[in-house]
Amino acid sequence: AAADIWLAQRTSPQDTDGDTNGDFLGVYMGLVLGFAVALIMSSRLAVAGTTRASRLLHQECAERLLGAPLSWWDGTPKGRITSRFSSDLGAVDTQLGYMFENAVQIIMNIT
Repeated sequence: AAADIWLAQRTSPQDTDGDTNGDFLGVYMGLVLGFAVALIMSSRLAVAGTTRASRLLHQECAERLLGAPLSWWDGTPKGRITSRFSSDLGAVDTQLGYMFENAVQIIMNIT
Protein backbone atom coordinates (compact mmCIF):
# COMPACT_ATOMS: atom_id res chain seq x y z
CA ALA A 1 0.00 0.00 0.00
CA ALA A 2 2.88 2.38 0.76
CA ALA A 3 4.32 1.84 -2.73
CA ASP A 4 0.93 2.60 -4.29
CA ILE A 5 0.55 5.79 -2.24
CA TRP A 6 4.10 6.85 -3.13
CA LEU A 7 3.47 6.20 -6.81
CA ALA A 8 0.15 8.09 -6.76
CA GLN A 9 1.72 11.12 -5.05
CA ARG A 10 4.73 11.26 -7.36
CA THR A 11 2.73 10.95 -10.58
CA SER A 12 0.03 13.48 -9.68
CA PRO A 13 -0.15 16.64 -11.85
CA GLN A 14 0.44 18.97 -8.88
CA ASP A 15 3.77 17.27 -8.07
CA THR A 16 6.34 20.06 -8.15
CA ASP A 17 9.06 18.52 -6.01
CA GLY A 18 12.57 18.65 -7.35
CA ASP A 19 13.08 14.89 -7.02
CA THR A 20 15.03 13.29 -9.80
CA ASN A 21 14.00 10.05 -11.43
CA GLY A 22 16.74 8.23 -9.54
CA ASP A 23 15.40 9.35 -6.17
CA PHE A 24 11.89 8.42 -7.19
CA LEU A 25 12.92 5.02 -8.47
CA GLY A 26 15.09 4.29 -5.43
CA VAL A 27 12.31 4.97 -2.94
CA TYR A 28 9.76 3.09 -5.03
CA MET A 29 12.04 0.04 -5.38
CA GLY A 30 12.77 0.12 -1.66
CA LEU A 31 9.07 0.08 -0.87
CA VAL A 32 8.39 -2.75 -3.33
CA LEU A 33 11.32 -4.82 -2.05
CA GLY A 34 10.23 -4.22 1.54
CA PHE A 35 6.77 -5.49 0.67
CA ALA A 36 8.24 -8.53 -1.09
CA VAL A 37 10.37 -9.38 1.96
CA ALA A 38 7.34 -8.95 4.24
CA LEU A 39 5.31 -11.22 1.96
CA ILE A 40 7.97 -13.94 2.01
CA MET A 41 8.30 -13.68 5.79
CA SER A 42 4.52 -13.92 6.21
CA SER A 43 4.46 -17.06 4.07
CA ARG A 44 7.22 -18.61 6.17
CA LEU A 45 5.28 -17.67 9.29
CA ALA A 46 2.17 -19.31 7.86
CA VAL A 47 4.02 -22.53 7.08
CA ALA A 48 5.67 -22.65 10.50
CA GLY A 49 2.38 -21.93 12.28
CA THR A 50 0.46 -24.51 10.28
CA THR A 51 3.11 -27.17 10.85
CA ARG A 52 3.18 -26.52 14.59
CA ALA A 53 -0.62 -26.50 14.88
CA SER A 54 -0.88 -29.70 12.86
CA ARG A 55 1.72 -31.46 15.00
CA LEU A 56 0.01 -30.39 18.24
CA LEU A 57 -3.41 -31.39 16.96
CA HIS A 58 -2.17 -34.81 15.90
CA GLN A 59 -0.50 -35.35 19.26
CA GLU A 60 -3.65 -34.33 21.14
CA CYS A 61 -5.85 -36.62 19.04
CA ALA A 62 -3.47 -39.56 19.44
CA GLU A 63 -3.33 -39.04 23.21
CA ARG A 64 -7.14 -38.97 23.39
CA LEU A 65 -7.42 -42.13 21.30
CA LEU A 66 -4.82 -43.98 23.32
CA GLY A 67 -6.49 -42.88 26.54
CA ALA A 68 -9.92 -44.16 25.49
CA PRO A 69 -11.39 -46.96 27.62
CA LEU A 70 -11.04 -50.54 26.42
CA SER A 71 -14.82 -50.88 26.10
CA TRP A 72 -14.77 -48.18 23.43
CA TRP A 73 -11.95 -49.96 21.56
CA ASP A 74 -13.88 -53.25 21.70
CA GLY A 75 -17.09 -51.70 20.39
CA THR A 76 -15.64 -49.55 17.59
CA PRO A 77 -14.29 -51.17 14.40
CA LYS A 78 -10.58 -50.47 13.92
CA GLY A 79 -11.08 -49.50 10.27
CA ARG A 80 -13.55 -46.81 11.28
CA ILE A 81 -11.10 -45.41 13.85
CA THR A 82 -8.25 -45.33 11.35
CA SER A 83 -10.38 -43.86 8.58
CA ARG A 84 -11.88 -41.19 10.79
CA PHE A 85 -8.56 -40.25 12.37
CA SER A 86 -6.74 -39.92 9.04
CA SER A 87 -9.54 -38.16 7.14
CA ASP A 88 -10.27 -35.63 9.88
CA LEU A 89 -6.63 -34.75 10.43
CA GLY A 90 -5.99 -34.63 6.69
CA ALA A 91 -8.85 -32.18 6.19
CA VAL A 92 -7.68 -30.01 9.07
CA ASP A 93 -4.09 -30.04 7.80
CA THR A 94 -5.06 -28.77 4.35
CA GLN A 95 -7.76 -26.31 5.40
CA LEU A 96 -5.81 -24.90 8.34
CA GLY A 97 -2.91 -23.99 6.08
CA TYR A 98 -5.10 -22.13 3.61
CA MET A 99 -7.00 -20.30 6.32
CA PHE A 100 -3.85 -19.25 8.16
CA GLU A 101 -2.18 -18.11 4.94
CA ASN A 102 -5.26 -16.09 3.96
CA ALA A 103 -5.44 -14.45 7.38
CA VAL A 104 -1.79 -13.42 7.25
CA GLN A 105 -2.20 -12.11 3.69
CA ILE A 106 -5.25 -10.05 4.67
CA ILE A 107 -3.38 -8.55 7.61
CA MET A 108 -0.40 -7.77 5.34
CA ASN A 109 -2.66 -6.06 2.79
CA ILE A 110 -4.40 -3.95 5.45
CA THR A 111 -1.20 -2.64 7.00
